[in-house]
Amino acid sequence: AAMIVYSQGKKADAKKRYETIVNLTPTAVVAANNLAWIYQEDNEKLDEALRLAQNAAARLPESAEVQDTIGMIYYKKELPALAVSAFERSVEKQPENPEYHYHLALALAKSGEPKRAREAAEQAVKLRPNHADALKLLAETKG
Repeated sequence: AAMIVYSQGKKADAKKRYETIVNLTPTAVVAANNLAWIYQEDNEKLDEALRLAQNAAARLPESAEVQDTIGMIYYKKELPALAVSAFERSVEKQPENPEYHYHLALALAKSGEPKRAREAAEQAVKLRPNHADALKLLAETKG
């Protein structure tokens, strides 16, 4: 139900549902990861989000989605080097996902690696030619 209401754009309702699930069932790793994602989207409770996502990663070590969540949290916490490592794992596990390449590009740009950022953004655009955010990043990292 939490996933459904989130997909309907009812983030606050989804957050409450995920919080209830995680409080009742601490081993509900998908719910924990999804709650961590919402926290980072709202740029709130980033330490709690990281704890939730890292617990999910311990139980789902092959999950590209969980690594992406961890990367976004580190990115929001202004820890781009740690974000790069997490995003590299998500790209490695799911190389066909343009969002993971774009997120990697963001972290690389923030880490002061414009050449690698451009390469990651180019890969995102190759996978999704109309990826507006990646195209914008490419334009910003020109020259």
